[in-house]
Amino acid sequence: VVPIEAHHSTWVAERSCAYIETQAEAGRPFFLFAGFPDPHHPYTPPAELAAEFAQREVLPPALDEAEAATKPEGFARMLRERTFAHAHAQHLPPECIRLMRQYYAAMVHLVDRSVGRILDTLKRRELWENTVVIFTSDHGDWLGDHGLRKKETVCSSQLVHVPFLMRVPPSVAQASRLSGEMTECRAPMSNADVLPTLCELAGAEMQSGVQGRSILPVLRGEAAACPAPVICYHHHPGYHNFSLFDERHRFTWYPAQDQRELYDHAEDPHELRNRAGQPRY
Repeated sequence: VVPIEAHHSTWVAERSCAYIETQAEAGRPFFLFAGFPDPHHPYTPPAELAAEFAQREVLPPALDEAEAATKPEGFARMLRERTFAHAHAQHLPPECIRLMRQYYAAMVHLVDRSVGRILDTLKRRELWENTVVIFTSDHGDWLGDHGLRKKETVCSSQLVHVPFLMRVPPSVAQASRLSGEMTECRAPMSNADVLPTLCELAGAEMQSGVQGRSILPVLRGEAAACPAPVICYHHHPGYHNFSLFDERHRFTWYPAQDQRELYDHAEDPHELRNRAGQPRY
């Protein structure tokens, strides 16, 4: 049983705050990457939060028993072999899925609290008004959607639609020709775009060979969208696939089988209905 004060999310926050204190005393610019292992499998929040969140309601998983028939073979094989409703039903019944989602929410909650401690330290040391802050993640988790858990080397909205929040202080925003107002941007981007964006905000030269592009032209209204992100998964030929995104759709190609997926996120945010090959699209 791990208490909150001994959990790794708390430890990351403590080390991050200590680093900020050191840099503030030295009076020099700094770059801090605070990497939280959570939320991640195994779903093991501290005991106190586990007990609290086990009493809270969670959204049910997005499921469609007929979806396997429309998926490319690599994805359909996972649905047939690994769904909670079939092969692992004896291990992961609905009450287990519910508890998994509750524990995942508890882990997210502790990360939120830990990030709050880091931001409070920036404000207390009077660094808030000249520090760019980004909050993002590398991947999501199915958490029972499609009858799956964890992640795999196939594309899915639940795995790749991650948060990206950026706070640019007014002085930096003005120098970067940004409005400084809170803005929601629905243009798809990639984690590969984070480094070029930070370099432009910091006035640092971007080294050659770096993938990705700064998203600032989109935020300034100088470009309609970022270059469409492409995700490539390398694995067994049956799963090897490429995905392309725009603001509304995700298109995936499995070259070994020449099979395709197309989802309209405005109508089908959980990607339960494959529209590839339909004349309407």
